[in-house]
Amino acid sequence: MTTQTPVWDIFEFTATGPSDGNPFLDVTFDGVFSLGNRTVKVPGFYDGDGTYKLRFCPDTEGDWELTTTSNASALDGLTDSFVATAPRDGVHGPVRVRNTFHFAY
Repeated sequence: MTTQTPVWDIFEFTATGPSDGNPFLDVTFDGVFSLGNRTVKVPGFYDGDGTYKLRFCPDTEGDWELTTTSNASALDGLTDSFVATAPRDGVHGPVRVRNTFHFAY
């Protein structure tokens, strides 16, 4: 079954890696999300007990692919995918500044 995440919701990827030493400083962990020719690099983080996570908020509908990069072999080259579907009702995406003093979606 393919994972589906609505646009503007959070897709979370979890992996198991090293917990010895200081994983916060010693381990690099990133994800490269791609949709067609577009790529987005997202930094991952150590969540404790040998668990590492990536969180990504897709802004475009479609079939997204994920490949991880890390200096720890257990976390390098992992892959996953998901389908970004239409946003949920009432979800408009991030708020931005518009015309200096106003906000807009």
